[in-house]
Amino acid sequence: MTSDVSDLPTEAASGGGVTRDDVICVVGAGSVGLVTAACLAEMGNTVRLLETDPVRLEALREGRAPIFEPGLEELLHTVIDEGRFEATDYAAAAVSGAGIVFIAVGTPSRPDGTADLSQVRTAAADVSAVAAGSTVLVIKSTVPPGTTASLRSPRPGGRPPLATVACPEFLREGSALEDFRSLIAGITRAAQPSRWANAATWSSAPWARRIDAITAAPACSLHGGARSR
Repeated sequence: MTSDVSDLPTEAASGGGVTRDDVICVVGAGSVGLVTAACLAEMGNTVRLLETDPVRLEALREGRAPIFEPGLEELLHTVIDEGRFEATDYAAAAVSGAGIVFIAVGTPSRPDGTADLSQVRTAAADVSAVAAGSTVLVIKSTVPPGTTASLRSPRPGGRPPLATVACPEFLREGSALEDFRSLIAGITRAAQPSRWANAATWSSAPWARRIDAITAAPACSLHGGARSR
């Protein structure tokens, strides 16, 4: 992350302390979440991966990738050795001080073909309960239109909802590390466009091929998905 961003901590709205945009939490150690976490750590960010599955968590704590992706385990070794990556099952510790939280949990199909969003909603609720008001919530799970807006609800104690961004999955098995270098984003008006512009830059740099940040749509018209020109 470039110094102009990492050197600027953000005062948390509605309590919760100070956050930094170079401190990142990723929820879910599946194929999308783990690659996202490892690549963000490689760029110099401090990344905490929140994973509740005990088998995956044990593997990560031992420096092993619980999924196969070319180059991923080697990258994990590097970022763990450099102290920029850790895995935990404790939400408060994972989210503490994080300016940005990525949710990358599963959305399996139900028998009727619709997406089961229970993991996304649980993860969003867990994060919202402990996050600072300035934290930006990024939905990286593949979700149907309308999901992002539906996740923006008041938090415990009457605190306002977190700013929420759509940045859906685009990582192909076998080339996920390369695919991470491309970014399509949709943003709610509450997510502070200038701040997200910084986030978009470090999320794709130094290999950026395309950044398409949408800053005009409020949450109610974003419909939870990315839009491209």
